Amino acid sequence: MHCPNLIKKSRFVSRAALVVAAAGLSFAGSVAHAQIVDSGPVSIAIPATVDGLYLNVVTGATGLTGPTTPGWDLNPWGTTVRQFFWGGTAAPTGGGDAAGTVYRSLALGDIVGPASTFLASATGPAAVNFQGTGPRTVGFRFLNETGSTVHFGYATLDSASATGVPGTIIRYVFQATPNTAITVAAPGGGATAPIFGYAPAPASTVTATGGAAVGSTGNLSITASVATAGSGTGTPATTTTTCTAPTAPFAGFGQTVSAIGAGAISGGPLAGTCTLGATAATQTLTCSENRGGTATARTWTLSCPAGVAPPVAAVAVNATSIWSLTALMLALFGFAAFAVRRQA
Repeated sequence: MHCPNLIKKSRFVSRAALVVAAAGLSFAGSVAHAQIVDSGPVSIAIPATVDGLYLNVVTGATGLTGPTTPGWDLNPWGTTVRQFFWGGTAAPTGGGDAAGTVYRSLALGDIVGPASTFLASATGPAAVNFQGTGPRTVGFRFLNETGSTVHFGYATLDSASATGVPGTIIRYVFQATPNTAITVAAPGGGATAPIFGYAPAPASTVTATGGAAVGSTGNLSITASVATAGSGTGTPATTTTTCTAPTAPFAGFGQTVSAIGAGAISGGPLAGTCTLGATAATQTLTCSENRGGTATARTWTLSCPAGVAPPVAAVAVNATSIWSLTALMLALFGFAAFAVRRQA
């Protein structure tokens, strides 16, 4: 967990932040709708470290330490599990939207605002809802240093790990009007891509079945389903997963799994084969899940068990063969005895 001295992280006002604030709280790459400022699709890596990633949502600046990220508002971190640290917690003007002692994983339509409960815990149990695979949205409040006004926002984090680390920030949104609630909404003017679930889950092992003897074929399969339906049409509403073909003894996984908006899965399952050898074989399968234009890697470990060597064929021997073999041996023995006597 964070060391005590990290609680003393100070916030800084940069010249860039002043310029952005004067320009109406907009920043490069964002999309403003009325007083809502939306980053749009992004892919900001969150390393699995004790510092993690610092983000200033107003300027869009990121950094790997607090002092190098003036005015930071959001700090997802964690070496083994996802955790959060917040700027302005002493005021208190920071913190994450929570239910009791646990940060909430927000859904479309949830509201973050003055009536929300905010938590400033940096412990692992507080962030349990964010310790898993797939996108999860956390609400937060923050202090805009220029004017010392409090604002509300939310950020969507994604991870291919069951612990939530490492991960990425794929979108962040905030309300530019001070002390005004914000509703979690879909990006792209109402279009949102569906969220896939997989069986087996990413980061787990897919074991081949059906083969037995060396040289036989085993079958591997990953089933994709719509875990959370999307809405709308077009690229912002489309999720597609494709895989990079594995190498021998594995083959296949050339399918494409796709869904648009609230529609059902098409294609799939993601399937392949392996040829059983004398020893077991493993290999990493890497797939790309493109959700609304943002690609995220999903990986599995493919496992091909060792095959069983075929048994040695038995040769049937009948009674006639036994007597014939015995007679041959006696004849050879007699010939050898005669040869020895003659030499004597």
